[in-house]
Amino acid sequence: MKGLFLKFAAILLVLLGTAYFWSLQLTRNPFPTKPEKPIVTAVLFNGNKQDGGWNEAHYQGFEEVRKNMKVKIIYREYLSDMDDSALDAIDELVHKEKAEIIFATSFNYGPALLKAAQKYPNVKFFHAAGDKTADNMAVYFGRMYQARYLTGIAAGMKTQTNHIGYVAAFPIPEVIRGINAFTLGVRSVNPQAVVHVQWSGTWNDSGKETLTTERLLDAWPIDVLAQHQNTTYPMQAAQKRGVFVIGYNMDRREEFPDVFLTAPVWNWGAFYRARLQECFEGRFKGKAYFDGYGKDVFYAAPLSKLAAPGTEAAVAVARAKLASGTWDVFYGPIYDQAGQLRIPPGENISDRELLESFDWFVDGVEGSTT
Repeated sequence: MKGLFLKFAAILLVLLGTAYFWSLQLTRNPFPTKPEKPIVTAVLFNGNKQDGGWNEAHYQGFEEVRKNMKVKIIYREYLSDMDDSALDAIDELVHKEKAEIIFATSFNYGPALLKAAQKYPNVKFFHAAGDKTADNMAVYFGRMYQARYLTGIAAGMKTQTNHIGYVAAFPIPEVIRGINAFTLGVRSVNPQAVVHVQWSGTWNDSGKETLTTERLLDAWPIDVLAQHQNTTYPMQAAQKRGVFVIGYNMDRREEFPDVFLTAPVWNWGAFYRARLQECFEGRFKGKAYFDGYGKDVFYAAPLSKLAAPGTEAAVAVARAKLASGTWDVFYGPIYDQAGQLRIPPGENISDRELLESFDWFVDGVEGSTT
């Protein structure tokens, strides 16, 4: 009887071992942890990868990855994000270049990426500033509104006219939450200041951005200008008028030494390394990445010598609160332009509204969300 039991136990162990082996084969990671050959990774840009702003910040991050990981990176520049050009490019990248991972760096690529993710289930997709995920597509951004709040403090303390300008691309939640956070930062130190918003209707068009900036500066006695554009065109126009600027995407103080105060800046290198390593180790998830202050995805650039006295101390206090994780920018009470209480005392806005449906301006913003 004992011998029969031992024989049965041995057979059972073999069966369990075989089942485990095949489960590993069926669910194995298609990417080796230490790739024998470079993994082909493609990046889609809607403009010049060295545009001095949004695209260049991503490009620098990918170049950092290229130097430190076994990947072959293929860049596609000037790829329209307003039609099916991205889908056509993805077809070519998958079939001809054998791309296994694809990053797209514009919000407007969303519809094309969802189609591509369904069409190529074995390809991993990452969509910057996106709001729709799939089993093989993740979206990513950072809580950049936190850095915008800090730069708002610098603007609020610098303005003498109490009129601050803001040139922005499109009225989508990403941009609206940034404007609102910036304004809350401004009014935390200067309750009398107003932020005037003008929409350019573009991410990277020199003519439209320059014209929008000039119209804004002609309409109000603005002495500090902020922006949510991919480029430096608004800063160029402001510099010609002697208007101080809050930049975006990258620290451009050397290019604008007479007007640059600070900027909310992206730092994509560490983020991209982590996401690729997850792919290599079979830990990819079609999820939303939305990291906050202290996660090395973004930061507020050091203040220039042009900042008003006392600004550094005020920013440091606010930065410490954000880094603690016990406070955030949109803690109530917060009122909208019409004076309606939108976020009650002690409450915070939800991430769903921040990412998908933020369509109203806080008190202190002059402009429309349409």
